[in-house]
Amino acid sequence: MVGIWGMGGLGKTTAAKAIYNQIHPQFEFKSFLADVRDATSKHDLVDVQKKLISDILKKKPEISYVDEGIGLIKQQFRHRKILVIVDNIDKEEQLDAIVGSHDWFGLGSRIIITTRDERLLLNVNKKFQAKKMNEEEALELFSWHAFKNSCPDQGYLEVSEKVVSYCGGLPLSLEVLGSLLIKRSLAEWESQLEELGRYPDENIVNRLRISFDGLCRSEKAIFLDISCFFIGEDKDYVAKRLDKCGFSATIGISVLCERCLITVEQNKLNKHDLLREMARVIISEKSLGHPGKWSRLWNRQEAAEVLRNKSVSTFPIKFCIMHPA
Repeated sequence: MVGIWGMGGLGKTTAAKAIYNQIHPQFEFKSFLADVRDATSKHDLVDVQKKLISDILKKKPEISYVDEGIGLIKQQFRHRKILVIVDNIDKEEQLDAIVGSHDWFGLGSRIIITTRDERLLLNVNKKFQAKKMNEEEALELFSWHAFKNSCPDQGYLEVSEKVVSYCGGLPLSLEVLGSLLIKRSLAEWESQLEELGRYPDENIVNRLRISFDGLCRSEKAIFLDISCFFIGEDKDYVAKRLDKCGFSATIGISVLCERCLITVEQNKLNKHDLLREMARVIISEKSLGHPGKWSRLWNRQEAAEVLRNKSVSTFPIKFCIMHPA
């Protein structure tokens, strides 16, 4: 069993597809279970089990509940060499129902799991963290989507580099913005960059937001506080500050790290710029242009304006007095 984990939009599914396409001829029995998180939210785990069993046995199974499916998988697969891709899981129960143990499958089987949550990979043999692209790789990927070529068109290099810098090596954002800007004028590109400076692309935010939506209430609050006030701060200092606000911040920060929503580098808190922007969208989206209604104010000028005009209508509201953006 091999796990691939990382934040949304890094290309984990793309990597799994590439691996599957390369090695599937070595296996008589194989199955690619695409976006298990989405499939189980729309249907249930029994449907995913049916897809797996049908792919392997080439016939539709008669199962009515998860335990029945587990029993059939263990009975039919334990002597077969099988390749299974379990794409985008977000709950332990999904793994337990589909690929619960090594001894469910025959010798030489390969199970590849992709997820945004590192903790779901405790029982795999190896795990690999998906990494963001370097600037050269990012520019090439962006160019394929924006220009249908490996490099920018003449006159577009400088503005392309600005877009690539904004994307921060995230393949999802490079693809989305490349497709958005294709066959547009330089003036339109500059206008789009100006718009992104005020508000990130909705398609990118919605994809990244899936990880945030899976958090519990206190973890969401910790994530938003860190995004607004504590980027670059010492992890232990921040945990103590947040503990005083009634959060169990030590475990909360660990969960956010496991789900690739923050990183800790030399004990300093950090995160991808687009995740920070996503957090600020979440805070402001219901009252755009009315910062007095937001739960957090990270911009000193806006905070001062709200206090000056006494326009606060959300309590409690948090201000960036000590931690400016």
